[in-house]
Amino acid sequence: IAAEKLIDLIENPKTTLIDRFSVDGTLFKGASVKKIKK
Repeated sequence: IAAEKLIDLIENPKTTLIDRFSVDGTLFKGASVKKIKK
């Protein structure tokens, strides 16, 4: 859904963003998601 909205905005630019939507998802801890050591 997000990719479709982005492509639509690129192909048909608008001066205001009216659409709001949310996408359910799950975050899986792995090599790309971890705590940063300080």
